[in-house]
Amino acid sequence: MKKVVLLLIVTLLLLFSLISVIGCRQQKSALTPVAPGPPAVPSPPPPKPEPRPATFTLSGLTIIPGEVTTGSSVTTEVLVTNIGELPGTYDVTLKIDDMVEATEKVTLNGGTSQRVTFTTSKATAKIYAVTVGELSGTFVVKAPPLPKPSPPPTLTVTWYQYVNPVYGWSVTHPSTLQISSSNPAYVIIGGGSGNLAQIALNSIFGDYASISLPNYVDNWLTLREGFFKEQGQTMVVISRGLISLPNGVTAADVVTEIGSGVKSRLIFILTGDQAIVINAETYAKLWDIISPLFDRVINSFTVKK
Repeated sequence: MKKVVLLLIVTLLLLFSLISVIGCRQQKSALTPVAPGPPAVPSPPPPKPEPRPATFTLSGLTIIPGEVTTGSSVTTEVLVTNIGELPGTYDVTLKIDDMVEATEKVTLNGGTSQRVTFTTSKATAKIYAVTVGELSGTFVVKAPPLPKPSPPPTLTVTWYQYVNPVYGWSVTHPSTLQISSSNPAYVIIGGGSGNLAQIALNSIFGDYASISLPNYVDNWLTLREGFFKEQGQTMVVISRGLISLPNGVTAADVVTEIGSGVKSRLIFILTGDQAIVINAETYAKLWDIISPLFDRVINSFTVKK
């Protein structure tokens, strides 16, 4: 029994000693400072990205006006934008019908825009195709409208009466056309240098009672046609009919055109003892203007019955 007690006491002493040693070591470890490590090195920042190079885009193509007359100006505009970050230069080229019309150099900073304007004109009437880069459009050139023709001039004149002292007929004529009556058988109203119209009145005494008016006209026109043919010209009858003059006299009314550009109105009158031919002539291009004057002169012609 004593051995057991003694062994127990020895065991307790050994255990107490072990606990004391461990406690001293832990206390010593807590009081001893730990040396600091080397300072931390910061990580380098990531590299900055390279700026984007200049890159150009075109937009907003306008063509004003869309329709003009020949020789008038057309304005073409386009918006140029540098969508890059660096400045750069760009050539803006205008093409019309696939042909280079004009080029303009543009320098822009990154992220900026500028409108470019071209002004052109065309002398030929047609539809034109416009191209600027990838943008396209059209404009129309038309011929200018023809000027309206001016109205025929109004003839304001004074009228005089002439009485033939030999053949007895009378006629009125305008003051703008002088009368030459030195030969009563061949009276001329107008004519001469500077006159655009002439009225000739031919009178011949004879026995015309047995001659019909149509036959007389046929023979006269045949002779007249032959006369112009000998001179290398043609005479064409445009119209033929009958009219009634003052005193109830019937006359043949024939309008002809001569190849040289002259137009005439022929009036044929047979009174039994005389034949009268009135020839009113002017240029064909002036016929519509002068013919009212001819009408008044012819309608005033009066013969003795």
